[in-house]
Formats: sequence, C-alpha cells, structure tokens
Amino acid sequence: MKNPITAALCANAGVSITTPEGRIWIDALHDEHEETFSDVTPAMWDEMKTHPDFRDPDVLVFTHLHGDHFSRRLLEEAMRLYPHAKVILPSAEESFRQFTVGQDEISCIRTLHEGRAFTDTLHEAVVIESTGRRILLTGDMRVDAETAAKLVRDFCRNTGAEMHGTEETRRPSGLFDTVFAAFPWETTTRGRKILEDILRPEQVVLYHIPFQEDDLFGYRDGVRKVLTENGIIVKALMEPFEKIEL
Repeated sequence: MKNPITAALCANAGVSITTPEGRIWIDALHDEHEETFSDVTPAMWDEMKTHPDFRDPDVLVFTHLHGDHFSRRLLEEAMRLYPHAKVILPSAEESFRQFTVGQDEISCIRTLHEGRAFTDTLHEAVVIESTGRRILLTGDMRVDAETAAKLVRDFCRNTGAEMHGTEETRRPSGLFDTVFAAFPWETTTRGRKILEDILRPEQVVLYHIPFQEDDLFGYRDGVRKVLTENGIIVKALMEPFEKIEL
C-alpha cells in the first residue's frame, strides 16, 4: 500500500500512529506500574525519543488520566522535548471535539470508562481519519452495547459520517476500518458481539496486553487463541515497539 498508516506499541495501550500527514501518540506516556499492567520504563522512554516509529510526534493524545495511560511527569518532559506537538487531554466541557493535523482529522468522543467503579472517570475514545481510512482507539471504553452504539451515533451526528455496506454482505462494513481494543473485547463473548454487530470494523487490533513478565493470569495465551483472519481480521500488539501496518 502506498503511504501506509502504521501503529507501533510502547506499553499497555500506548501507541504511535504514523500517517502520511504526521505522527500521533495515544496514551503513550505512563509510568505507573500496577499488577498485570506494563508501564513505560525509563529505558523504554529513552528509546522512544530516537525510535523511528516514535521520534518527533506531532500530537500527544490521552483517552483519560489514569496512571496506566497518563503520566504528568513524562508529559511535561515531552512538552519540553517537542514544543511544537499539540497536547490533547480529556475535556470536561465538551463531549465531542475535532482537531486537524495536516489533512488528518482527530475526533475525541466522550465515552464511559470500563468498570462501574469508574463511572465518573473522564474518558474519551479517539478516532483518526487519514487517507480515507478511520481508526478508532477505544482506550478503556466500557465494553457494552449501549456505550458502543452511543459512540457511533455521536460520531455520525457530529461529523456527518454515515454507515456503509449492506446487510446482504457476510459482514457489513461499518464506520471504522480498524478498531484498537483492549483484549477483553475479543476474548469475551460480549465484547466480540459488540465488535461484530455494532462497531463492525474490517480489522481489530488488540492492545492493553501485559508483557510476559507482567502476565500473571495468562492473558497473552488468551489473546493468541483469538488471532484469526476469519471474518473480522484480529491482530495484536504485544511486544515493546512491535509495529503493524493498518
């Protein structure tokens, strides 16, 4: 594919999306180490500064401010290193926002955070539109049909986008070419049904997966079992600086 869009992982749900127009980091700066979650270590942060898939970002986006997705200390350092980069934090005032990077569009849509204990957490899903493709990054969005359907409605209402594809096709295409989702979206029946019936992407990229040394409960084996190219293509980002083409 000419001028491909690529995604590279740092840790957890931290990714760098590189398009023909620029480089967008999403949840890429976090240093709080929790059980079963991997973090951006000092060595990894040093490598990100020179790594070809992370070097010189244009935008730094955060879906929410939990410690496994956001570090104020690392963000402040990044702002000194990359003073030209736009920083997008969740908004308490607006439920939908849109930003332009070259010819790319970034939409931030208010959504609920997974887990009833986090109902009040300020959280946004992120959509990147580039070269005719749409990429949804769900962050820690709640895994339920109502939240997913509201995301689709809010995005369509605010952008004028329309669903496409027909019900006669085996798997009607939806708004999104690619959906980045935490691994329970594909390793649970409920999550798979939402992906297939509501979000309906051409491919799913699973992330928010612990590295081997942090995988206390065998999540990585569960992810490997669902990687497939039957119906929706399912891929995964599981290793530091692993890269895929979207």
